[in-house]
Amino acid sequence: MKHLWILLFAIAFCACQNTSKESASNSENPHHSSSEKSNESSPHGHGNQETKAVVSNDELKPYPNEKHFKNLRQLTWGGDNAEAYWSLEDDKLVFQASNKEWGADCDQIYVLDPSDVKEGEMPQLVSTGKGRTTCSYFMPNSKDIIYASTHLVDENCPPVPERREDKKYVWPIYDSFDIFVADENGN
Repeated sequence: MKHLWILLFAIAFCACQNTSKESASNSENPHHSSSEKSNESSPHGHGNQETKAVVSNDELKPYPNEKHFKNLRQLTWGGDNAEAYWSLEDDKLVFQASNKEWGADCDQIYVLDPSDVKEGEMPQLVSTGKGRTTCSYFMPNSKDIIYASTHLVDENCPPVPERREDKKYVWPIYDSFDIFVADENGN
């Protein structure tokens, strides 16, 4: 859930840079609900909550006193989403996710155009779909993406380290990580 909110806030921050003449909404806090389930044994190693949204983008609103966020828009549903970064033109996002509905039990790299996101639709897979990936970023040409993956050593997900005593996850650095560059279509 933490990563989903980080992604939403990053997108909202960039959206609020638009010089809109509309004033901030003073509507009541919607206190929307979500259906959460514990994900303590998550194979992907991020956070401990998986959340499914029950709020449409039309209903997604900031708190009434919020002056910085406008035009919030949900871009992912379900799964575990992390490390989202904008292209230099601010027209695409690259991020890592594991999502069983997409066939990704292990973190993989995806790219999406935020203006063309549809609920339930899988974004463009950039990585191979094998091993575990991390740390994706657009190269200066905004067409190529650099990321790390373990797929050359093993096509399966590597083991996930045990959680700390305080239940926080441990981000593993596998010796099988290698660096790759792919275009937006995964070539």
